[in-house]
Amino acid sequence: MQTGQTIAVLCAGALLGPLLGAASVGLYLVLGIAGLPVFSEGASGAQVLSGPSGGYLIGFVIAAGAMGLWRNAGLMRTPVTAVPGMLLGHVVILVCGWSWMSVLMGPQAAYENGIAPFYLGSLVKSVLAALLVLAIQRLVPGGRKELSQE
Repeated sequence: MQTGQTIAVLCAGALLGPLLGAASVGLYLVLGIAGLPVFSEGASGAQVLSGPSGGYLIGFVIAAGAMGLWRNAGLMRTPVTAVPGMLLGHVVILVCGWSWMSVLMGPQAAYENGIAPFYLGSLVKSVLAALLVLAIQRLVPGGRKELSQE
């Protein structure tokens, strides 16, 4: 199932920076663990982290931090550099998800169920996330300079 969660996660890091981006996504996890139905298909609770989605959720925090670092390196300024960054963020999420799913069901099944179905969606969402970040940077007074303060 494709969701828009990764767009929000990657944009958080790219707009807020590594610390605030990872912290905001970490707060999302805390809220979901506390019982708010914020995870895919309205799921919530600590048991979600031990299920097949757990690796992806941990990957969200890491990917948000990575996108903040990408932004701080000056690589969120054009589509030519922003899209590869967002693709990298999706790779981080998918590798974390695959790693945990491999523990639960083996590497081959984890690949078939947890990575292969998301290739096209990750590409499309990477382009959308990059364009969204670039548009927001242009709309905010002070643009990239103001957003880069942490």
